[in-house]
Amino acid sequence: MKDRRIRKHWEFQTIYKKGVKQVGNRVILYALFREQEQSRFGIAVTKKLGKSVVRNRIKRRIREVIRKNATGMGGGMDLVVVARKNILHASFEQIERDILALVPQRAFSGQLKRRFNGERP
Repeated sequence: MKDRRIRKHWEFQTIYKKGVKQVGNRVILYALFREQEQSRFGIAVTKKLGKSVVRNRIKRRIREVIRKNATGMGGGMDLVVVARKNILHASFEQIERDILALVPQRAFSGQLKRRFNGERP
């Protein structure tokens, strides 16, 4: 799992600029299609959500959702999950449901492929 993480600032910025954005109740998901077979994942939690203990707990929960469901999320994408304020009092199941609701949308996948090919959605 560690080799599938996005860590570099410039990689996050590329995904934010060139990727497709999906807004959920507790998270925002950015995705960028890529040619490699494995998907990579990044997590962003702003300091506005709380001190490091709170931010790290949120990241652990999101990381566990990704680890648990990585095979069902498909391949060939860079995904960045950005936590929103509503995530603070959410249960693990609610966070999992919100993330999984954003990932498999067919229209979302179509937008990714069009964006990768240089077309505008």
